[in-house]
Amino acid sequence: EIGWNAYQKCSRCDYSTYAELAATGHTPGAAATCTEAQKCTVCGTVLTEALGHDLQNVDAQAPTCVAIGWNAYQKCSRCDYSTYEELSATGEHTYTVSQVINGDLPVTCVPHDVTTISTCSVCGDEKRDTVSAVDPAKHTGETEIRNAKEAAEGVEGYTGDTYCKGCGAQLSTGTTIPALPTNTNGGRVWIWIAVGCGVLIAAAVVIFLVIRKKKK
Repeated sequence: EIGWNAYQKCSRCDYSTYAELAATGHTPGAAATCTEAQKCTVCGTVLTEALGHDLQNVDAQAPTCVAIGWNAYQKCSRCDYSTYEELSATGEHTYTVSQVINGDLPVTCVPHDVTTISTCSVCGDEKRDTVSAVDPAKHTGETEIRNAKEAAEGVEGYTGDTYCKGCGAQLSTGTTIPALPTNTNGGRVWIWIAVGCGVLIAAAVVIFLVIRKKKK
């Protein structure tokens, strides 16, 4: 708009010292942004319309066990506008077996530990899983006989049970041994033997004495 300096004018006629001042032009405000137009700071006239966002595409990044990720999104090159949404780390490791301890040992009736070591291919985290390897039907080592008993007169015996010395399991059951027959004449026999021996000794003494007497 035009302006003027202070002036005088007559109240009775059209005399005046008025002198018009031409419009100075707009005074630009802050530069236009993506969302705000540039306006004149004096009159508010819009000098430059809002620019709108200058969008750039950003590829998606999948999260890992320890690192965050995001879906594909857009961001403005001129301001901080963005459609970015963070995806939390999954905490789920990608394990592959790196070592097996005692995995080559034969599995028998005697248990042993087998430890599998797995390593995460993303972050290097390590875990160990230990199981007991055992095959109750596959006995190893020697065997031994237990509970064996010899038969006696009137008393049954027992061949004994067979056990695995490795795990202590019973492998087979023994059989009964028949009792030996009882000898009812056993006492008389010993008496006759003793009497016979005594007679022989006495006869030997008599013969010895007779021979000695003849020599004299």
